[in-house]
Amino acid sequence: MARIAPFRGIRYDPSRFPGGDLSPALSPPYDVLSQADREAYVARHGRNIVVVDLPHMPPGYAGPPEAYEKAADALRLWREDGTLMRDDRAALYVYHQEFEHAGRAITRKMLFAKLRLEEFGRGSVYPHEQTFGGPKEDRLMLARATRCNLSPIFGLYPDSEKDVARILDVGGRAPTFRGSVDEVDNRVWVVDDEEVIGRAVEAMADRPVFIADGHHRYGTALMYRQELSGSISEDHPANFVLMVLCALEDDGLLILPTHRLLKGVEVDRVIAAVESSGAVALAPTACDATGDVAPGSLRIHDGAGNRAWDVTITDRKALEAAAPGHTRAWYGLDLAFLHGYLIERVIGPALGSAEAPEIRYIKDAGEGRRKARETGGLLIETAATSLDAMSEVCRAGELMPQKSTYFYPKLATGLVIHSLEA
Repeated sequence: MARIAPFRGIRYDPSRFPGGDLSPALSPPYDVLSQADREAYVARHGRNIVVVDLPHMPPGYAGPPEAYEKAADALRLWREDGTLMRDDRAALYVYHQEFEHAGRAITRKMLFAKLRLEEFGRGSVYPHEQTFGGPKEDRLMLARATRCNLSPIFGLYPDSEKDVARILDVGGRAPTFRGSVDEVDNRVWVVDDEEVIGRAVEAMADRPVFIADGHHRYGTALMYRQELSGSISEDHPANFVLMVLCALEDDGLLILPTHRLLKGVEVDRVIAAVESSGAVALAPTACDATGDVAPGSLRIHDGAGNRAWDVTITDRKALEAAAPGHTRAWYGLDLAFLHGYLIERVIGPALGSAEAPEIRYIKDAGEGRRKARETGGLLIETAATSLDAMSEVCRAGELMPQKSTYFYPKLATGLVIHSLEA
């Protein structure tokens, strides 16, 4: 079962910021920031969370030990001088994000908690997609130095009756603290009532948790715990990891598509191969066609030739033949068809390559079309993966292709920190 627990969060003292607005201290997740982004956040406030959470660039690779030592020193100083405070009582932290998308106001309702670590496949915590390889040493060195989970992992759980939401309903109460990042208003309520916490923990106990974002951080937490194995108690904080949890049925939970850009390919050869594959139907469409791609479809843009096609999947059994041994849930994924069949078995060979062509992942279709024109490339627009499809694949023990989901918006970093010290 998924076991969550309250914890004594470390957080910025709102009284240290004008109007109690923590915006200058917050940032997006470390792994979406460039060096220029980091410098801009530090210029905004010298004690922005990136000073600690992003001490080395790029974050996918380990930096010099002194970088992590400086991060730990900064965290220690901020705690000593009161910039950061630690709550006296263990709490759950109700977390709302308010934002606009496609012309409507949306609120995504979540909670911060610590989640007991489980090895994937041995409990109730599931990954949902393949991740790119790459060392976790950077995050592991940061955890060793700071002894904290600085940025949360995003997890999803089923709650069709909205039981957890009812228990943690904050009504019209003002948040304990708040701050904005990238035009998203982040509001947090500290819930330290033991009776309410007990009910929420019990309500979560029989639910699976699907990792939506932060697979590498979860893996790093497992590695950190393993290093301490045999020397820590059952309830030691290192047996847990900082999570933000959201119901799959939450009205504010959005999955947006991530499109694929193939740079500098011979588009005519690709289109001819795709059309002759017999597994899809192509129809020319306007180059400036807008609107979401429908499930079961793709849209291809030829950047150099200023052409476009709507592509409808007509024979999913082609994927079963190309990639045997998967489950029905996996075969039903449009992106599994795109990668496992079209790119690997049709487009790659058409370009004379034994391997799939290099892919760049782009969230905004407009940007993707511009990049296709600039590089003479081909943009493949995709439909957003549904939450039902994601949960079915997870329950089947499968992994979705890389970059199958883009949960919008990103969680803010710097709201709540989880100490890994007893």
